[in-house]
Amino acid sequence: MRKNKKQLYLSSKRAIITESKKETSREQSSYFSRIEKCPLGAFKQAQRGDLSALVISGHPTENELKIALNGLNEQYFEIVGDSSSAFLTEQYRKVYLLKNKVERLAALFSLSRITRDDLEEIKKISRGKNLEECIALYKRLTVQLDTEMKELEKTKPKGDENADYFEELHRVMCEHVKYEIPETITVYGFAVHVKNYLTHLKRKKNEKRINR
Repeated sequence: MRKNKKQLYLSSKRAIITESKKETSREQSSYFSRIEKCPLGAFKQAQRGDLSALVISGHPTENELKIALNGLNEQYFEIVGDSSSAFLTEQYRKVYLLKNKVERLAALFSLSRITRDDLEEIKKISRGKNLEECIALYKRLTVQLDTEMKELEKTKPKGDENADYFEELHRVMCEHVKYEIPETITVYGFAVHVKNYLTHLKRKKNEKRINR
């Protein structure tokens, strides 16, 4: 009987130590979640599906990295603004942002335990008042996304179906400034480049209208 108690104690102790190590590892994990810090190269790599490019240290979960990437996308479009339609049709931009919202909510809903902070984030994204309402709004958003995706297929420019938005945008920016923009530039720095360029295009377009 004593032996069983000792084995149980040791087993329990090992489990506690293992769990403690996992928790410490999780707490020490860090990854890019702000465009002011994230390099363009890592951002583009994550867009292609390699979320590990966002990891700075530790072992963040896939859900954490998905949420981080969607947050980076939203921050990027906040800087670039609506003028980004010079590169994306308005429909593409709408789908892109809606897809980010749906994926971000899906990642939060799939967490094993939804904390108070998680719930506040869910409410902020879905604009629901409580969890039940947020779930209903999430389902509505997934249906909306499906509808918008079908519309996008109709409006997508021919020849650009397989073009990667950020790869193409990087190429265009390099041509415009006449030098290779390094992939070490932050996403924020790149977004400012894009915003300035789009403002330049808009100004030129207005000048042409005036001179007609």
